[in-house]
Amino acid sequence: MLQVTVLISLLLVHYTTQSPDIQKGCREDARLTCSEIEDHGSGMDFIAVIWYKVEKDNWGILRQRKGEPVDKAQKYGFHREAMMGDKYSLVLPSVTPNDSGIYECEVNAKVGGQNKRSRVQLTVHECVSPTEPTPRVNTLNVTQSTPPCSVIDMPIAWSLAGYGAVVVIKIILSLLSIWVIHIISSRCQRSTWCS
Repeated sequence: MLQVTVLISLLLVHYTTQSPDIQKGCREDARLTCSEIEDHGSGMDFIAVIWYKVEKDNWGILRQRKGEPVDKAQKYGFHREAMMGDKYSLVLPSVTPNDSGIYECEVNAKVGGQNKRSRVQLTVHECVSPTEPTPRVNTLNVTQSTPPCSVIDMPIAWSLAGYGAVVVIKIILSLLSIWVIHIISSRCQRSTWCS
């Protein structure tokens, strides 16, 4: 039973220390919350909150003192626009895949206290521009000098007469071809020069 309790405790510690993962689409606004502030509420005693982007070195983004208005947050030389949101969250407007990475929130404690840090993993999906089909319009720019022709239906009798004439001509040509072949073959049988 003791082993199960230790295992569950270790899993809980591992789970609580993992950085939350935030998934965003391209050009969406990302709001990264500082879990140290979220978990302990507004009663937490601290001096300031600093946001960093964790790469080879920590890139300072913003620093805001406790009780200071959001628009008074101190900006560092971060390469993109960022602002402080409610409850000391970091707001990155219109994110792109370049913004993906680990962000760290550092809560600076008062004298005698301990600084706290929490991390957030931001993943921004690839920017895909939707393809729009180009409408294709086929128009003829023709100026008509005469009024358009009207379609006149042919009577069925004429159509049948035309098809009948074609059938009769085919039969006559077939019979003529057979008669010519018969005459040539009968002459060849009488003379020896055809072979």
